[in-house]
Amino acid sequence: MTTLSWDTEHKGADLNITLQGELDLASSQRLEEELMRLEDERPPLITLDLRGVTFIDSTGLSALINADFRARKSDRGLRIVAGEGAARRILRTVGLLERLDVVDAR
Repeated sequence: MTTLSWDTEHKGADLNITLQGELDLASSQRLEEELMRLEDERPPLITLDLRGVTFIDSTGLSALINADFRARKSDRGLRIVAGEGAARRILRTVGLLERLDVVDAR
């Protein structure tokens, strides 16, 4: 099992979060708690860079969907950088490429 880690970087008022590892049952709750804590800062845009994510299960997908819901509800942006690896394949397979704001690079 690969644990999930992330680095957070402020870019002006916006926030970039780069994830590495597996976004799954063991890590998704921790990520969601961190995202909600960071959302309290009210950044206009949060970018989640998933290029270093090697696996996403249904709880990880739920964390992404919940973050997108909270962003839309509070009139903020959530952008997901998927690259061409595992994250993009998983998002494509479950139909989230069309639902979420997914880009190739920041």
